[in-house]
Amino acid sequence: MIISVSVYIYQFEYNLKDLQNISDSTSTTEKFVSNTRNSSRLFPSKQPGNDRIEAQMKYVLPTEERWESYKRNRHQNQSDADRNVKLKPISRKFKTLLIYSLLYLQPLKENQESFLEYNCPVNECLITNNKSNVDAIFFYERVGISQKPKHTNQIWIFMTHECPVFSPSVRHLGNRINWTITYRWDSTIVYPYRKFQYFYKSVRQKVQFQNYATGKTKKVAWFVSNCGPSNNRMGYAKELGKYIQVDIYGRCGTKVCTRKNENKCFEMLKKEYKFYLAFENSNCRDYITEKFFVNGLK
Repeated sequence: MIISVSVYIYQFEYNLKDLQNISDSTSTTEKFVSNTRNSSRLFPSKQPGNDRIEAQMKYVLPTEERWESYKRNRHQNQSDADRNVKLKPISRKFKTLLIYSLLYLQPLKENQESFLEYNCPVNECLITNNKSNVDAIFFYERVGISQKPKHTNQIWIFMTHECPVFSPSVRHLGNRINWTITYRWDSTIVYPYRKFQYFYKSVRQKVQFQNYATGKTKKVAWFVSNCGPSNNRMGYAKELGKYIQVDIYGRCGTKVCTRKNENKCFEMLKKEYKFYLAFENSNCRDYITEKFFVNGLK
């Protein structure tokens, strides 16, 4: 069984080199920095058992409160000299962000307001419309990239939820893009439609008593409106229909259930059908959208 969790990243994080600003070189500081790097890094590498998305979202530079908490909880066998060391917080300047074309994304308010509203653990960020002096620029798709000169020490971040088949090429931009935020797991920051989260082992071993096919009289359903995608999902569905009942709803089929009645459509699927087809419009690496996470699992 799978839990699907929606993940949205609304904060601009700092690089790990900022940790070097800590003005203390004692063993206590070294242990804390080492622990921070291993357990909650901005750009975590693939590690066994590591949830990279959560690690990125949880990454927070050390503050005075976190230092004090660490001191209180550290091992009892430390020396008196180590125990009495004075730790200093990092000085963090506000970072100014410019976001080009949010499109359907939830709009963010100017200045610091959105970061405070969403209770972001890192909120020293200001969203601005002033294009003249910003620390980082978010480009959604390709909007605004080609005509804009890049300033020294400015971070450019390319963000998209579309697969390459339906996205304009950005190959010509070369080294102008510093970071990427996409659904792909090799992005700088992973921004999927949803993510998998497994139950604890004890829960997975429980016997499932419910028979989800009980009372359902129809076999397979599929909601689809794009009849000419790059893959051959229509051909697959039609071939499957030669051997088992496949009801196709929408522009590409004979059945009707409109988006205006979305809740009723899902309820109908739940009560009447044993299976649902969840096809993407393109077969691309890591490209798994709401067609699976919402339509298929709801």
